[in-house]
Amino acid sequence: MFFSQLFRIATLLVAALSISSFASTELIDDGGRRILSSEEIVSPEENTPRVASISTFGAELSLALGIQPVAVSAYPNTFPTYLRSLESVPSLGSRARTSFEALYNSKPSIVLGLERMISPYYQRYAEIAPTYGFDLITLEDSLRAVEVGSAALGQYEQGKRINQCFLKTLDNMKQQIVQSEGDKPLTGMFLTSAGVTPRAYYSDFMTVSLMEGLNIQAANGASPYSAKTPFSGQVGLEWLMKLDPDVIFMYDSADPQFTQSKVWKNLSAVKNQRVYRVDMTWREAEGPYSRLWVTMDIAHKAYPDLFAAPTLAKVEEALCLAH
Repeated sequence: MFFSQLFRIATLLVAALSISSFASTELIDDGGRRILSSEEIVSPEENTPRVASISTFGAELSLALGIQPVAVSAYPNTFPTYLRSLESVPSLGSRARTSFEALYNSKPSIVLGLERMISPYYQRYAEIAPTYGFDLITLEDSLRAVEVGSAALGQYEQGKRINQCFLKTLDNMKQQIVQSEGDKPLTGMFLTSAGVTPRAYYSDFMTVSLMEGLNIQAANGASPYSAKTPFSGQVGLEWLMKLDPDVIFMYDSADPQFTQSKVWKNLSAVKNQRVYRVDMTWREAEGPYSRLWVTMDIAHKAYPDLFAAPTLAKVEEALCLAH
């Protein structure tokens, strides 16, 4: 299982770089819309695209490409450390309730964001500027969105480089773990439920893919569904005890009832104090900054003797930023 995961991660780069020439290949977003070239989007008097971001993905991609976004959806509470520069960017309100007045006033030349947020109101977005959405659930989604989104912003080669640097960082960290800990992976689960019954993300979910890339095998395995959603499922307490993962990650905002049960208290991860509380950045770790930050956070929590806590400087170094 572990070595098949290594092979999967290694081959992702090939998939990410599969579009050899976007000039001769029609790119589409995850809603099936043709993506215009940057020359078609940016007016002659503008030097760079004016990017509005529905969710933080488009803003993250813009920053990684050296472009300051002109508007971004509000983030719950405050922006995470690696996105503090977005605090001064005009807000579009909640990503689920975009203020179209604020979007219009920001005068974007392109809108990027989550497909599930854009799709219901696509016509309203498109009346303001060319708008593109991405699914952003799996690791493959992240790689594709960075590459295709970068092409739309006129920096296709830099987008490929960002993906290359990310995968190289993940591989280097994985090799450090294997050399130090051996090639037998830990088992782990990323729980999302705050109710009576535990609920865990499947292995194809972005953050769990990052866990597996760091030698933490998803104890509950892959999704039984052919579609990418739902990306989590219930795990009964008896089944959780049978799986008995080495490490457990769960949101720090959760206060689930099942943690009071005898089954929970008898889990190896609980008895060994290997239950790690994480913030909501782990839920959507698909952007160039967030996927590196969460990767480094996973590594620090699971292997504290090998990896320090993430910092913005470390993330930017791993991005291979050219600007």
